[in-house]
This record gives sequence, C-alpha cells and structure tokens, in this order.
Amino acid sequence: MGIGLAISSLVAMPLLGVAKKRIGARLGSVATRGEGAQNLLCAYMAGALLFGLLGNALFGAWWLDPTVALVIAALAVREGIGAWRGMGAASSPARAWRQRARAAARAAPAVPRRSPAPRQGSQPGRSSGRFLASLPSRSPVDWPTSIK
Repeated sequence: MGIGLAISSLVAMPLLGVAKKRIGARLGSVATRGEGAQNLLCAYMAGALLFGLLGNALFGAWWLDPTVALVIAALAVREGIGAWRGMGAASSPARAWRQRARAAARAAPAVPRRSPAPRQGSQPGRSSGRFLASLPSRSPVDWPTSIK
C-alpha cells in the first residue's frame, strides 16, 4: 500500500507542481507558485520514501527505510527554519505585493489635480472659517474616471 502511494505521488506531484508554478506565474500569484514548489518537494520526498521502502522490501535493508525517514525529517526541519527566518515563501507575498503596487503605479496614467484658485481677500496660511466654500464645486460629470 505504501509503495503504491509513493509511486502515485512520484508521478502526480511533479505534474501538479509544474502546472501550479506555471499558473502562478501567469496570474502573478506568489502563493500559487509556492504551492507548486511544495508539490515538487513532495515528489522528492515520495522518491526518497519509495527508495527506502523498495530497499527494505526487495533487499531486506531494514536500516534503509529509517535512514531515509531521517533525511526527510532533516529536510523538513531545514524548510521550517527557513520559513521561520523569513527566507521561504512566508516573506514572498509581501514582496510580491510591493512589486505589483510599484508596477501598477508606474503603469497608471497620472491624473492631473486642479488646485483651487485663491480667494480674493484671504491671507495665505490663515483660515477664514469657510473651508467648504473654498473647495471647487464640480459635478460628478467632471470627476476623474478613477473616482467614479
């Protein structure tokens, strides 16, 4: 049963991982690309597990299965430490969000802002108490398209 599950994981996980990485790249989703990388890691671990199980079943190498389990555990600890320190996928979504925000800001056309004309009789830097009256009155038709 374990050998069959390891074989099916070894076949399916790389296909799923590559597909998720490709879709994540097309969508710009760091989470989906990270999930694809995790699927590839799962395939590597399934291969190691299959190696240990087959070695034990075919050649009686009872020590091979626990040795492979220790290698898998060491790999899991290394990935956990990397995620804890922020070197893994945990820090990637924020970085990707900032990159997308910068790219959107560069691609968006600048909306010209009209400054209100100074009122006659007012002194710069002093409020006359009529703030709302100083704002330009525009109908919704005059609003920029980004506000609508």
